Amino acid sequence: MTARDDFDWLAAVHTPFDSSGELALELIDAQAENLLAQGVSGAFVCGSTGESLSLSVDERKLVAERWADVTRGADLSLWVHVGANALPDACELARSAAALNADAIALMPPCFFRPADELALVDWCAAVDAASGGLPITYYETPDMSGVKADMHVFTEEMRRRIPNFKGVKYTVSDPQLFAELVRNKRAEEGMWWGRDEELLSGLDAGASGAIGSSYNYAAKVYEPILSSLDEGTVQAANEAQERAVKMIDVIASYGYFGAAKAVMGFIGVPVGPARMPLSNPSPEDSAKLHEELDELGFFEWVSA
Repeated sequence: MTARDDFDWLAAVHTPFDSSGELALELIDAQAENLLAQGVSGAFVCGSTGESLSLSVDERKLVAERWADVTRGADLSLWVHVGANALPDACELARSAAALNADAIALMPPCFFRPADELALVDWCAAVDAASGGLPITYYETPDMSGVKADMHVFTEEMRRRIPNFKGVKYTVSDPQLFAELVRNKRAEEGMWWGRDEELLSGLDAGASGAIGSSYNYAAKVYEPILSSLDEGTVQAANEAQERAVKMIDVIASYGYFGAAKAVMGFIGVPVGPARMPLSNPSPEDSAKLHEELDELGFFEWVSA
């Protein structure tokens, strides 16, 4: 169980590959077991951490199918990211997620031909929503990666008007003030999920109902004092935990975050293979240095405590 049972805490999971860069679906079982052991509440599949836009539609469907198999009957919710550059691809992925009985879908906007404004973005979301048959839908706000910069007040209000099953926003922006405004304006049935692990405490202070992030795959225990602080008032412990998280992520990111984070998964005994091109991976020598730096930081003690 998590430190707070009412907090929706999802790991943005890695897509596992073999050494040649092909899917290694058999590794997903161990990923799910690891999430259950760490106490997170769900898996966010084929997002940016899952290298979704480096996968074909068929590959993404296979990954989601395997996650649906391993989470069926388990205490893990399943969210499937269906965002794509081509609307037919996003709609196909949404239909597939519905057939798998996913708990929710999420979507980034198209990032090559981008929507001209908030209304065009909502039109695109509505088309994907229709294909899903009414699954709860969450918008994945990540303008630094997608290049789509929308007025979130205008966008969320229009989403509520057009899409009754709009569930909220996964917010991956370093702007807790705007996030707090979105939290204040949300409907009771909506959530607002904070997407920046290294600033989790800021997201919680702003009223996040949940969090979705990549480092919860391998370091959920680092964040437990932050969640506990909400109930126990242990501000110092929360601040110290957040500082540990920042140091940990800084070290990993210095080796190229996506590939290095997958290497860290191997360090904790849950191998997920390399990142797919064009993302880079640490060399064997750099992997050894990364392991050494994390060990000096105390990472392995933190995650095994």
